[in-house]
Amino acid sequence: MRSVLIIDLNEMGLSSLEFVRPVEAIVRRAGLSPVQRKVRDVVEADWSSVAAVILSGTPLMDNAFLEEESVNRLAWLKTFKQPVLGICAGMEAIAAVFGGELEEKKEIGMKNIRTTRKNKLFKGEFEAYCLHRKAISRQGDWLKDFDILAESDACIEAIKHKDREVYGVMFHPEVRNQEMIERFLKQ
Repeated sequence: MRSVLIIDLNEMGLSSLEFVRPVEAIVRRAGLSPVQRKVRDVVEADWSSVAAVILSGTPLMDNAFLEEESVNRLAWLKTFKQPVLGICAGMEAIAAVFGGELEEKKEIGMKNIRTTRKNKLFKGEFEAYCLHRKAISRQGDWLKDFDILAESDACIEAIKHKDREVYGVMFHPEVRNQEMIERFLKQ
């Protein structure tokens, strides 16, 4: 059975129940085997043998994944060949690895999301659950390597690397819109 590496970006303990377990359930429903690791516990053997990687969300106050040590531990994302999906904090981590900056943009609750570019995860306008204090900034040239897939009134809500299957979403499809994760897993 193919496996999916779920990288738990949480450092605050109980939050894995909220941000990781729902993703594990979706991976199992898709007929794949979830393998969960904390950022500090990921080794090359983990990411070299999986079909895809999902980076989890975190609680609002948990930003340890943005510390230099954690970002350096994820540097392999720059050359990783398999599909990657970063959910909320996971999208922020992807931006940090690729040299992006974050800005304060708080969104909590159901938000209207507009698709700005055709993609395989979603289309049109839809509602999604948001829970974040920061969002990726449009500043800098790092976005030249990414397409913006969706936006809300507050921020960029989804991106995709132009040359690889590396996606980031600021909202939480594991809460609402689980079919987006299912589409991601159908590689």
